[in-house]
Amino acid sequence: YDHNAEPNLIGSKIDEISADVPYLFVDINYYDTSVNPTGVPVESWLALASDKSIGDYYPAILATDGNGSSFARLLTNTSTNTVTTLRVGNVWYSAFKVKFFSDGTTPPILPVGQSDTFPGEDSIGANLKVTLFLIDKKTFEYWTGVDKQITVADYFPIPTSIAMTAE
Repeated sequence: YDHNAEPNLIGSKIDEISADVPYLFVDINYYDTSVNPTGVPVESWLALASDKSIGDYYPAILATDGNGSSFARLLTNTSTNTVTTLRVGNVWYSAFKVKFFSDGTTPPILPVGQSDTFPGEDSIGANLKVTLFLIDKKTFEYWTGVDKQITVADYFPIPTSIAMTAE
């Protein structure tokens, strides 16, 4: 037991989301045991639910507004400007973004029930509960209400980025 152990999977702390900036930028870093020998290896419990490795998971965000409505969306890889898993081939990525507000571009035609911008309550000074998580399916490419569509078995939260309060 190491009292000073750090998690092997680390995500950004989010305390503010600015309506002046269309995108929220976040980092998600995975350090295997060769870099962080004190951490609990994600693979030791990931294997219980999936045959995939941590690099095969898509980073995503879950935001719950003041009314209790929850919405999820996959994060976009800032290097490729597309939705990717943490690892593509032999390259690991850590810088991601998610569109919250309009950036002035015309969004594509979206599936019913999905939105290009955050559909929840987002008034000035409102608080959101935000969690970064990983999911093994390429779902929620746009903001999607997930109150009854997401189950614990489908995803796992990033230990350092759970239920953060963001104004």
